[in-house]
Amino acid sequence: MTSLLQTERDGETPLPLKAALRDLLGRRSYTVFLATAWSLYAFESLNIFFNLYLRDLGWTFLSIGILGAANQAIAALSRIIGGYVGDHVDRKSLAAASMLVVSGFYLLIALSIHPVVLVLALLLYSTMHLVTSGSSAYVMNSIPQRHSGLALSLFTAGRAIGISALLALNILVPVIGFGAGFRFLALLASCVLMASAVVRHVWLAPSPIEHEMGPEGLLRNFLSENARALRVLVLALPGTLLVVLLDAVSDGLFKFGALLYANEFLNVSIPGIGSIMIFTLLFSVPLLIWVGRVADTRGLSSAADLVYAMMPLSTFLILVAPAVPMWAPADWAIGAESLFPGLGAVFTTVFLAIVLKYVNDILWNLVLITLIRKNLPSSDTSKFLALFWFLVALLTALGPVLGGLLFSFGVPSLVFVAALFLNVLILFSLHRYGLFARPGVPNVEDR
Repeated sequence: MTSLLQTERDGETPLPLKAALRDLLGRRSYTVFLATAWSLYAFESLNIFFNLYLRDLGWTFLSIGILGAANQAIAALSRIIGGYVGDHVDRKSLAAASMLVVSGFYLLIALSIHPVVLVLALLLYSTMHLVTSGSSAYVMNSIPQRHSGLALSLFTAGRAIGISALLALNILVPVIGFGAGFRFLALLASCVLMASAVVRHVWLAPSPIEHEMGPEGLLRNFLSENARALRVLVLALPGTLLVVLLDAVSDGLFKFGALLYANEFLNVSIPGIGSIMIFTLLFSVPLLIWVGRVADTRGLSSAADLVYAMMPLSTFLILVAPAVPMWAPADWAIGAESLFPGLGAVFTTVFLAIVLKYVNDILWNLVLITLIRKNLPSSDTSKFLALFWFLVALLTALGPVLGGLLFSFGVPSLVFVAALFLNVLILFSLHRYGLFARPGVPNVEDR
């Protein structure tokens, strides 16, 4: 079968890597957006520890799961509204606002451990999606299609900067404790992101408003535009939607349970989990650049097959970790632990499982975003992004609730059994349907 996702559909031959980088970094708005996004990524790795932080404060598995589901549900609703906002408001303002919202999230975490404040903080973070669809659309429309994979991979590769926060947390935990160290870094994150919001407001070029309010009124206009966008999305990417929705449930289960399981049932320390995530970021950077180039030169179907083939293996490894806790001699782990707090976790089986899963998730998200950039009309990018991630967030919300129940009833391994089943089903769907676009897809503006 011939893929329609090849770069050749743009009618241009891919540039060499050095020339493509020079072209991208010569665009001021792109470089400003990239630099400020990296400031966010420097601290975003802290979010991985949020469930563990709540457990440290005495929260139950079920309450953490319910809060996670509420976060995903509000995020889903925010995305769908944000898609409309992103096409009717100057996206430069939305790009700056996204940094302000995340800054407020970290500030609330830093200032209080009261359950109500923590709930408000997470719910504030989920409403960030009111502005992120427009913010993401801003940068996606500022790059040429011929460089889509590379340009987006540079953003995702910037997540490796999060190693700095992870290293800092590993150092702080033995000195002042997990909770105090987490709050200190959250306060620092709030200050940095406030500054990034100012930089975006000052240095980003204005973005023209793509659509004015229709004569039929706000609600009717909102519903009609999103209905047309959804129709285009379904027609353009039918196989993709099936795969993505199945993966969202699997991802919600794994992400809820993996670190809690490692910490509480496999005895991996907080610094150990920090080390696991450091290696995750280190491994992801070169792979992101490579996958981005594969998407630009060989097509997204090849990239998708390469990435997702490893997902079931990661889930299988975490299932066998209780029986086979180490993949190397125990002396190696003891020696590594004496060199740096948490480094011994590198030699555990759960290390292999979590690193493989998180790296592949990063690569998989890159494939999906590049797919949207290459195959959907650019005039309504914000709505397409919002609808796409709305469906993902809605299905992901099932994972924390199911995971919280299974953990509370004392059968956490069933979380990963269910995730493994879904992974295998997704591989079958990829083989059966692929990730192909259909020719002749109408523009969302067509009536």
